[in-house]
Amino acid sequence: MYQNDSCEQHLCLTTVCIECVCDFQATHHLQYPPNTSVIYSYFESRGGKFDKVLFFGLQYILKRWLVGSVVTQKNIDEAKDIFRTHYGYDFFNADGWKYIVEVVLFL
Repeated sequence: MYQNDSCEQHLCLTTVCIECVCDFQATHHLQYPPNTSVIYSYFESRGGKFDKVLFFGLQYILKRWLVGSVVTQKNIDEAKDIFRTHYGYDFFNADGWKYIVEVVLFL
């Protein structure tokens, strides 16, 4: 887990995708209305050093983080402990990750 005020310099050193997030991303699931079933994302420049965004490397990202058995129950348990220790309370979306392990990975 990346513990810094800014994710601009984020370099994930873990091999477990559920631990490779900036702090604020770990609570996104709490911000969605109940029964949210679809979300989408986009990229935009927030100004500063660069005024444009160029996205590339999707194939690498998909293969690195989403091919094969990338999340296990053990990973979920470890991440839950890490987040509880880091934040001091338990908000980790273990049920959401468990759904991915049990259902999504077998579609």
